[in-house]
Amino acid sequence: MELVNGEKVQHNARFHFKDNLCFLDGPVGTGKTFVFNALLQGVRRTNCIALSVAVSGTASVLLKGGRTAHSRFGIPLLCVQASMCFLKPRSNNAALIASSSLIVWDEASMISRDVLETVDRSFRDIMRHQDERLGRVPFGRKLIVFGGDFRQVLPVVPKGTKDDIIQASQLVDSVESAQELEEFSSFLLRIGKGQHPVYPNTLNTICLPSEMVLPGNSISNLCRHVYNDFENEADFDSSILMSKAILAPTNAFVSDVNDHPPEFMNLLECGSLPPHQLKLKIGSPIMMLRNLAPAQGVCNGTRLIRKAFLLHTIQAEVATGPYEGNIFLIPKISLCSTVEQVGVEFKRCQFPIRPAFAMTINKSQDQTLDSVGLYLPTPVFSHGQLYVALSRVKRPSDIKILIPAEISTIEGEPGTYTSNVVYKEIFRS
Repeated sequence: MELVNGEKVQHNARFHFKDNLCFLDGPVGTGKTFVFNALLQGVRRTNCIALSVAVSGTASVLLKGGRTAHSRFGIPLLCVQASMCFLKPRSNNAALIASSSLIVWDEASMISRDVLETVDRSFRDIMRHQDERLGRVPFGRKLIVFGGDFRQVLPVVPKGTKDDIIQASQLVDSVESAQELEEFSSFLLRIGKGQHPVYPNTLNTICLPSEMVLPGNSISNLCRHVYNDFENEADFDSSILMSKAILAPTNAFVSDVNDHPPEFMNLLECGSLPPHQLKLKIGSPIMMLRNLAPAQGVCNGTRLIRKAFLLHTIQAEVATGPYEGNIFLIPKISLCSTVEQVGVEFKRCQFPIRPAFAMTINKSQDQTLDSVGLYLPTPVFSHGQLYVALSRVKRPSDIKILIPAEISTIEGEPGTYTSNVVYKEIFRS
């Protein structure tokens, strides 16, 4: 519950308990991070140990003392049925986990079943050295508070089907006026849960609010709406740039906006690699693609402002999060693709960044922006993507959607239509 323009608005954040495990389920903007940090501070004030982790580096820096779960627990990159974390039972890291009174794990909706079971096995192995009985209870009876939002992006399963993604999901549990904000909040919740009315005889086709749709099919108009054509000096301010973004479903469409070269090999797009050719100017926003220095707030998904080109590095300023204002030198590194990602293996020596005027919907998760352009040359294709895109703003007037008429109209029907992909099976009735 919070006050919006003097009115109370209910957001339906809920705690779910089972033995030593707790899950905080809350839609966007319900203050989950605030609750997590309050819990961590409360435990630490009693001179007890509280660990905080998240799936992504971007989310981990928002938690006090946060690290990525893979870093803290030594989770293998590939987890299978018998995987164990890289934690020796009598190591310092294992002793830290065994001594902890609380573990907070954010973005639980993105944790795959295999990862969670790997951590469970490893925690039991650590705790059974203190008491043999603890090796037979979930997570060795460590108190863990998970948090997340199943309306957002689910675990990534390369080339996975809907059933594969649902199977990988583990913790299945599910505007100028206050009235406008409340209606927008209700709209987002319906989108997130797949409860918004669909067009008859279709699987997931919904009608978009007309005020959100940008007329025509011009990327230039979308850029103009979001970035104001850089007409004013204030439009170049780093804080203003970081409060705006154009979102698209895939990296290929992001590059259409960020201006990518046409050569075939250089055109190959892979979500984990930067473009072959980087076109940057002083003051332009960029996004980090690797966890180079999480302790300094520079990790996969961090947005920065490019400050200067040095001899072998790019000087950039962290533009978001608790480390905002920190200066960081970004080196070139060797990055490799895989056959599974783009159909061919190749190595690219490049700065691990890409321009961030536009970004993928998945990368925008956990960010609240003042102005968003949503570019949909094709419909969204994965659970939660439309919900994530629409919920990046506080008011419906802060987002404009560019979508071609040929994929957004129904003959004889008024309005603009698109897909809202929601796997309702992950929500409990």
